[in-house]
Amino acid sequence: MTGSRLLGWVRAISYFALTFAVMPVQALALLFSASLAEWIPIRYHALCARMLGFRLIVKGTPSQVRPTLFVANHTSYFDIMLLASLIPCSFIAKSDMISWPLFGW
Repeated sequence: MTGSRLLGWVRAISYFALTFAVMPVQALALLFSASLAEWIPIRYHALCARMLGFRLIVKGTPSQVRPTLFVANHTSYFDIMLLASLIPCSFIAKSDMISWPLFGW
């Protein structure tokens, strides 16, 4: 196995291990702490982006006015991770995603 292929496997396994570890913590945070439930996804997505090898270049600053509607025509599911690592947000998904493993939860 080549070094880059091994690195890919390590990144994928790390991503899924982190995701499964954070899911119950986020579920509890949603029940007991709104501020923690907002903070966890930002840190989670930032860590995932770093773990998967993304480097972000941010130009400008997002609006601090709340509520704010951010509209993005994203081209991949990585866009969601990258946006969520920068701003506290919620995403609206297609209704058929509810049946997807992991993402539907």
